Amino acid sequence: MDSGFKVAEELEVMGARGTVNNYVRFFTDRDEGEADEVIRLMRSKGFEVNKQNNEQNFSALNHGKVPAGQLEVWIGRKQSPLLPK
Repeated sequence: MDSGFKVAEELEVMGARGTVNNYVRFFTDRDEGEADEVIRLMRSKGFEVNKQNNEQNFSALNHGKVPAGQLEVWIGRKQSPLLPK
């Protein structure tokens, strides 16, 4: 399915430094809508994620270091394997 998102070919396995839960992080206020859409897409695929608990706004801490259009998707240790639909 073509979701219309450009995905960087970058994957970093965090091991013990990873998260427990799934998160979608954004770094500028302009990217909040895009983060919302990623959460909707993830939920439709069976990921355990929602806006209230799993969206993280890092815009106040960004100070221009991360340009607009950048999101991070974290898959935590509590995520069950996804079953084919």
